[in-house]
Amino acid sequence: MHQIGVFQALSVTVTKAIFHQTPEVDHPVVTYTLEVFNKESQTSWTTTRSDSEFKELHAAICSALDRGHTCDAMCPWFFVAFQQKLPKKPLFRAPTNKRCIQANLTAYHELIAMLMAFIIKSKNRSCYRATERVSNILFDFLFRDCSVVDAAVYTSAKQRSSSSSSRSSRSSQPEDCVCSLCDEGSHAWTSWTRLTCGHVFHDECIVEAMNKCVECPQCNPTHS
Repeated sequence: MHQIGVFQALSVTVTKAIFHQTPEVDHPVVTYTLEVFNKESQTSWTTTRSDSEFKELHAAICSALDRGHTCDAMCPWFFVAFQQKLPKKPLFRAPTNKRCIQANLTAYHELIAMLMAFIIKSKNRSCYRATERVSNILFDFLFRDCSVVDAAVYTSAKQRSSSSSSRSSRSSQPEDCVCSLCDEGSHAWTSWTRLTCGHVFHDECIVEAMNKCVECPQCNPTHS
């Protein structure tokens, strides 16, 4: 199965969070609903994942990227940006607080979008870590319990021009948010990265910038 072609046809949305408290479980569990839609076959698949499963996904991706290796793809710089995508543990609120859950939902949606953008980007096909390791991990995360899923969900995308594919998804950032690296807003990109300093950039823009210097280009404009 050509997974890159499948990912090109998919859109994945983390739509809602459900709080679970049962006598069998000592601590409350929050699960997040993922809706997977194939734009070629017009079929969909819905599954749920917990906070711990997202953490496992994040750790597996970081390991698969093999930090420190040399390649012509964007792996090393993607690694730096991806590390910051996992939600931080709240200091003054319980993990089950509504605001915390909503923040996690948004962060997980951006995490998935960033992974998919990395996998399908043609520049990264020169490295097997992106085309095989990362894509296999994300594919398993989305479909590992899909024994009854419609096989049409796996339909690969047809080849299209880059101009049409770049508009196939929208960012979760507000419409008036502008990336200072390209001066473009939400309409042109899939997702965004917020650095620890608070500055926000398109995922692909910040990965390119970090290829030159692993510092925030807005805090350190001389390196951008």
